[in-house]
Amino acid sequence: MNWPDYPIDNRPDTLFLDVDGTLHPGTTAYLVALEMKRRGLVKGSFFRRAIWFGLQHRFGRLNYEQLIDDALKMIQHVPVIDLERMSYECFARDVKPNLFPNLESHLDSLRKTGSRLVLVSSSLRHSLEPLRIYLGAEEIISTPIIERRGFLTSRGPGPACYGPGKLHWAQLWCELNQVDIKKCAAYGDNYSDHHLMQATGWPVAVRPSRNLRRHAIHQGWQIVD
Repeated sequence: MNWPDYPIDNRPDTLFLDVDGTLHPGTTAYLVALEMKRRGLVKGSFFRRAIWFGLQHRFGRLNYEQLIDDALKMIQHVPVIDLERMSYECFARDVKPNLFPNLESHLDSLRKTGSRLVLVSSSLRHSLEPLRIYLGAEEIISTPIIERRGFLTSRGPGPACYGPGKLHWAQLWCELNQVDIKKCAAYGDNYSDHHLMQATGWPVAVRPSRNLRRHAIHQGWQIVD
């Protein structure tokens, strides 16, 4: 894939990386949910709801707060330690082998010359931790989730990390780390990512959806196919 080739003297301070559809073709949280279904930990109704939410996402009408609330109700009985173990298994089996071509070398070259990598995703932090470690990313920005006694219970304060919420949390991260967001890059694949991408100095549309492709062409953004 034709990943961006940044000049050595003009590279982003930080790369904000959407995960699902941007770094690999699957949906990380869904892959973990499938593993939970195989083990009898979630009901089939979870996946019927997931299909409906997926259609809402495709057409830009997804209420992500509702999706998170529904998902947490379905998995609130699953210990976090089991969720983390399944996440590592799914990463090894379903995510790592399907990372897009040349992604690791592209990110390695940037990381080794000083650019920081931050995953920004609507998927649960727990399901993304194996990928964060593998890519050498510094941090995961995702929807805050409250954990009590080893179980996930509810959403934390603030917006979900989806659409404008991604920009909210990325801006907060920049403030805490004294980083100018205009000196950052943002990689995304869906039109819902355009809020964050628009705010950065290097927006990169990766295998973009139709709406994002149209927007990226109009804005003159780099497109990776």
